[in-house]
Amino acid sequence: MNTGYTTADVAIDLASGIEYIPNSVTVSGGGATVAQAIGHTAAAPRFTVTAASGSNVALAIKRKVTKAALGSLDNLKDTAVLTIGGVTSDPVFNNPPYDLKKTYTYGAAA
Repeated sequence: MNTGYTTADVAIDLASGIEYIPNSVTVSGGGATVAQAIGHTAAAPRFTVTAASGSNVALAIKRKVTKAALGSLDNLKDTAVLTIGGVTSDPVFNNPPYDLKKTYTYGAAA
């Protein structure tokens, strides 16, 4: 949290077909608390974080993949924007993007 401020707004735009799992948001550091903000949807979760001025805060959410993700397998990037004191950050993207085209083998015999 920037010095002199105690609240921040976090806007996340999830990739097409990726959805926020309700009530999965967590925050840590600076005695932080988090609340769902106006405009919140499964595809575009919005949060308001309150924490001590000058503290380092981490926010995490859980997401799920829906069938709609199959239509855009080459562009699965989330975007996050932070606003503190009316100043908005440049968008940050998850890098690397989700890779749903990988083949995974579970329970293979040794």
